[in-house]
Amino acid sequence: MPARRRRPLPLLLAALALAAAAPGCGNERAPVPETPLPGVRLGDNPLDDPKAGYSLIAPAGWTVTSGQPPEVTTIASGAAIVSLLRYPRTETLPRTKAELDRAMADLIAAAKARDPSFTVIRSARTRVDGKPAVEIRATETIAGVPRTVRSAHVYAHGAEFVVDMYAPNDDFRRIDALYFRPLLRSLELRAPTA
Repeated sequence: MPARRRRPLPLLLAALALAAAAPGCGNERAPVPETPLPGVRLGDNPLDDPKAGYSLIAPAGWTVTSGQPPEVTTIASGAAIVSLLRYPRTETLPRTKAELDRAMADLIAAAKARDPSFTVIRSARTRVDGKPAVEIRATETIAGVPRTVRSAHVYAHGAEFVVDMYAPNDDFRRIDALYFRPLLRSLELRAPTA
């Protein structure tokens, strides 16, 4: 079971707090910027990262940043965030129904141990880009704020490739339909070049 990196949301909140405290020109403090949620879809932003072994179509206008392994990329608009992580594996990757069920149970147990508020809405075996995967939709608390997350764990090319997509609970269904599910459907995985 990989040690999961903290979600980028705390970094975003810390950056906003720093921006509020940092002096601007003169002695005035800079106002805290609003972080509105994305509205209508403005188009597509194709991303291709041969070193990490993926390509996908992100929403146009969202901020894309590279991460330090195991985090590959973060794609964000306000409080709607997609985090891509790649965990290289030396053990046999889950492929059968029983192996995928066991992986899903282990992921849920680890999430509940990390965050007692973690509550599964739905979990299932699935396929992403034709590869064996498990998907968990749940509510959890990130930096003290309740969020809904869709987390897909895809087992391919000697790695567990994780796509965590989260947004505020009240807005999750809209953001999931407009942005998260299309992004996940567009994901293509291949062996990384690095």
